[in-house]
Amino acid sequence: MDSNLRLFYIPIELKKKTFFEKYDNKSELFNGLIYGLFVFIIMFNIYLYRSTKDKISLYYSLAIIFAVIYFLHYEGYFYFFNPPIFVEKIKFINPCLYILFLTSFIQIFISYNKRLPKLKKLFNLLKFVALIAPLFYILNYPL
Repeated sequence: MDSNLRLFYIPIELKKKTFFEKYDNKSELFNGLIYGLFVFIIMFNIYLYRSTKDKISLYYSLAIIFAVIYFLHYEGYFYFFNPPIFVEKIKFINPCLYILFLTSFIQIFISYNKRLPKLKKLFNLLKFVALIAPLFYILNYPL
């Protein structure tokens, strides 16, 4: 109630099951297209790595793999697997691995070792933190 003693109006609607199924089908179709595009990018970069032996393609495909795993976890697809505690551990470790491979990709792609040595130190520190962070998490919350 407000100061004039009137009731607040909250718009609540009841909808049929078909409305939600229609919305969910559109969402699942969009997610399927995006994940399919990611799979194509991963396979293409693995092919490039196998044919050229260039580390850029390997690091990029690994970064995309861990990003996709994180997005699948965020969307709730990993909760179909048991045990749930394992899924919760992956939730924290995947972003760390994503950061590790993405910074490795950036380091090789930019090739700044000679021009910007301070940036190299910063990225190496970021990679070190990305490697150490899951260890602290596992020590605090063991399996």
